Amino acid sequence: MKKPSPYLTFAGTIPFIACAFLLIIDVVDGPILGSVADTLSAYGLVIGSIDSFFLDRSICIAYGGFVSA
Repeated sequence: MKKPSPYLTFAGTIPFIACAFLLIIDVVDGPILGSVADTLSAYGLVIGSIDSFFLDRSICIAYGGFVSA
């Protein structure tokens, strides 16, 4: 069985791709989440916060596992 990290990485890009597509076709407000730009910026903030959490604790994700730096 393959490691799930590549699949999770690609799955994490889906909201960015979806929001970018919606902005390209001039959809400004979504029916469920509201403003597409606000949704995109909130998701980016969450991803950035998670990344900084791991970087602050000298942990990096490499080859699908946690490796202390």
